[in-house]
Amino acid sequence: MSISLADLDLIRGVEERATNALPAQDTLLCDGWVIRAADHAPRRANSVHVFHRSTLPLDEKIDFCQAFYWVRGARSLFKITPLCEDGLIPALEARGYTYDPSGLVQTTGSLNAPDLPPHDGEIELLSRPTQDWIAEKGRLHEFSAAQTAANAILYARLLTPAAFVRLHRDGRTLAMALGVVERGWIGIYSVITDPAERGRGYASAVLAALFDWGRGAGAARAYLQVARTNTTAQRVYARFGFTTCYPYGYMFRQPG
Repeated sequence: MSISLADLDLIRGVEERATNALPAQDTLLCDGWVIRAADHAPRRANSVHVFHRSTLPLDEKIDFCQAFYWVRGARSLFKITPLCEDGLIPALEARGYTYDPSGLVQTTGSLNAPDLPPHDGEIELLSRPTQDWIAEKGRLHEFSAAQTAANAILYARLLTPAAFVRLHRDGRTLAMALGVVERGWIGIYSVITDPAERGRGYASAVLAALFDWGRGAGAARAYLQVARTNTTAQRVYARFGFTTCYPYGYMFRQPG
């Protein structure tokens, strides 16, 4: 299916914002591609991102990217979006890469939250994360100590306005989320509810808090990333007007 130039510009804008929302430790630019690495961080901080089509030979660029990761003993990872040139997936498949078409990017054209029933928690909104916020996020996501520490480092590198939201009751964290605003958009990240508290509207409450904060920070639209298989989250997001804009995935290969 062909994609219009306007759609590609929209996708590129969202991908740029999403890249900035999680700054990597190491970054290289290569002929329209951005190569990123960060120890123990999510895949989007540890992968090649395609923003513009190549002018250099494709095999030459893939070799360069592989070397960047393999000398570190890390797997080589490419983020696959509609911005990728047509020959990239076949070229990676020929090299033995595995494809994980895992995610959807969803967007909404307004920040109007639906009417929500009252909840029994208290919303806390921070401009920078505390150690307690970071620890609670690690607990709910079941991160290792190394992953939790890596997230703290990445958050410290954020250069755009951010809101770290926690909904709690009697000191116990019920739900959390992160919002990052850039150029009229708010990106929604890390929405999670305590497994014992799901189905009580807490995720919707933190989303509504982020929409309210985003409007005050100058945002008019929102984007988020969600797993294809997470239909429960997609139903929640649909109530806020989110629809799928484009799919994404990752192709990866271990060193050697």
